[in-house]
Amino acid sequence: MVSVTGYLHLVASEENDGDYHIQISGSPADGNNCVIVEVPPENEGPAELHPYYAKVRKFIRDRLLRGNEPGTSGNVMNHPPYVEVAGQLFLNDWHLKGPPRGKRGMKAATVWEIHPVVGIRFAPRG
Repeated sequence: MVSVTGYLHLVASEENDGDYHIQISGSPADGNNCVIVEVPPENEGPAELHPYYAKVRKFIRDRLLRGNEPGTSGNVMNHPPYVEVAGQLFLNDWHLKGPPRGKRGMKAATVWEIHPVVGIRFAPRG
């Protein structure tokens, strides 16, 4: 388990698996060189993790998206909040030989992800 802090620039709903795809970077102005973190649907995987997924997804909808589900092309944050996310470190080797990942022109810095995310909160800066 790991945690990372940074500016949350984008949230999208993945069409193929229903995950919330989130892009976090170290810059408040630029979402490039981001880390991708993903939150599975509330009923996916081990039952003991379902409440964590539900809580994180509710935080995203209620606190960042005004009660709405994220769009598949991604909701870009006009004022990226500074957050801390926690979850399992995961090497997404599916993307080792492909182009850089990321949505809306923001490219991931690594194929490492946090997936699944089991916690999120607004974090103090600095």
